[in-house]
Amino acid sequence: MYEGGDDAGDAAPADPPADPPADNEADKKEEISDEEAIKRAIERNKMLIDMAKKRAAQEHGMMDGEGDPDLTPERLNAAYAGPMRTKICCEFWLYGILYALIVVICDIYRQKNEDCGIPVILWCEIFFGICLLKTILVSFSYFGINSCSGACVGTWYIVASAIGILLIFAWVIYGYVIYFSEENEC
Repeated sequence: MYEGGDDAGDAAPADPPADPPADNEADKKEEISDEEAIKRAIERNKMLIDMAKKRAAQEHGMMDGEGDPDLTPERLNAAYAGPMRTKICCEFWLYGILYALIVVICDIYRQKNEDCGIPVILWCEIFFGICLLKTILVSFSYFGINSCSGACVGTWYIVASAIGILLIFAWVIYGYVIYFSEENEC
């Protein structure tokens, strides 16, 4: 049994003492309007974008003499143009030489007068011709590098590549159709 005067077990626990009111203005939450919150968010986003631009410029050696990012369209275009030119030129010459070899091989094979019932030689010539056409379309972006923005060149490159890939896909399907046709005697 509990020794003491009152029966303390039946009483409800006392509420914890309330926090004293904040004497400091910094401890109080600042009430701001929606417009002010939007302004602050925009300023913060601008600051983050500027920091990202500066970091990217430092990584790619695109700083001016005063330590600020040199992100003029000409400078950005120059940084983008080098790798793009190299890729386009290599691709153009590779497919050009490959297409010339295929045409020579197909002409040699055509002189043997072997017939399969399906136009295998013509299919191969057109297939590699489509690959060369894709490369020619893509190489037009090479001419736009100096006169157009990087986004313009990139867009042309993607669209030309997509057209070429769709043509190649359609031609491969046609190749499967003629390969599995009744006329195939190869």
